[in-house]
Amino acid sequence: VRPLTLSLRLFANTVAGETLLATFITLTVLIFPVFVLGFEMAVGLLQAFIFTILATVYIGTAVKHAEHLLHDHHH
Repeated sequence: VRPLTLSLRLFANTVAGETLLATFITLTVLIFPVFVLGFEMAVGLLQAFIFTILATVYIGTAVKHAEHLLHDHHH
């Protein structure tokens, strides 16, 4: 009887382990893309922020330079 119960217990543990692994892989396949898309969104927002800051600085510098030229031209 003991070898039979030990065999059944080993079989049940193996099946349970495989079932948990399959479930984990399925959930990972479903959840992992959400993290990847979230990361891509964060990178895109960071790039947009940096682009906006740089564009603002460049435009501000160009306007200041143009104002300086206009100011020197009138005097």
